[in-house]
Amino acid sequence: MAEKYHIKDDGTPGRCSAATVDSCPRTKSGDAFHGILEEATRESEHRFAGSYGETATVVPESPSDVWPPANLPVELYTLATAADLIRHETDYQWQGGAGVCAGVSAYLSYILQNLNIDHSLANGVYTDDQGEHPHWWVETNSGWIIDGSRGQFDHGDDYRSGIVGRFDRAYSRRASWEPTHTSIGLVEAELKQAFGNPDEALVYLDLCEGLWAEAQRLKVEEH
Repeated sequence: MAEKYHIKDDGTPGRCSAATVDSCPRTKSGDAFHGILEEATRESEHRFAGSYGETATVVPESPSDVWPPANLPVELYTLATAADLIRHETDYQWQGGAGVCAGVSAYLSYILQNLNIDHSLANGVYTDDQGEHPHWWVETNSGWIIDGSRGQFDHGDDYRSGIVGRFDRAYSRRASWEPTHTSIGLVEAELKQAFGNPDEALVYLDLCEGLWAEAQRLKVEEH
């Protein structure tokens, strides 16, 4: 018998382990949808489009070590390059970014606002073989997760992209907010709170700004 899936709180398909549909906690909470993975994916796409508009594109799960990810929109390429550079440097200089995920997400949100790309700040958990970890990241309305501090969850993996499809099963969104970091000053304040050390926060902000400039330079060279 094919495995049954329901729709999780974050809007993505989740494998149902209940003995029957009626005994599933999702059914008891008022959401009775269950189906095979393909059906659950279509249902999630339908709900996602209803929330963000029919122009939204739900991106399928893709391997974490693929660069650039399959189907990456052209308008996201430079920002995705910057996010990946930031993720790489955060890995080596700040132990993967543990504790600074909200700050780096604020910076990436600031850049996305300047690019007029619709998105939200997401809060939830990242799940790996070590368990669940509270985390922040950015989600575009077109279905991409951008995470500048994902490296803290590598646990020995050589590489993980800073941008993945919204159906990457490691991410479970619990809440989301409209962008509020409309100036570099607000980003700076968020980073200072995340780091707890104003000087270190400014060093990190300078790093992010430099890597964003580098991503833009690489784009110019490619053309």
